[in-house]
Amino acid sequence: MISQDELVKLMVDMEADRVEKRSAFARTFDALPCKGSNLEDISIALFKLRYLPSAIDAETLAENNRELRQQPYHAIRPDGGIYQCF
Repeated sequence: MISQDELVKLMVDMEADRVEKRSAFARTFDALPCKGSNLEDISIALFKLRYLPSAIDAETLAENNRELRQQPYHAIRPDGGIYQCF
């Protein structure tokens, strides 16, 4: 027969496993698609100042002479998707 303490520990472990499995499939806000958004929905200055330097190396940024709308930002999405947001 199992003791009450062992039963409680088993239930706690089972709940922890359940929570871990459920959260393994949860996506953070930055990995969710931005369907329906456009360039007017973001701060272009902040995007260029903060995001681009952290996502793309400086040499590549310096060589890129395209306008923002011509750049394939879907290629740098964390989920590797091809949905172009802008």
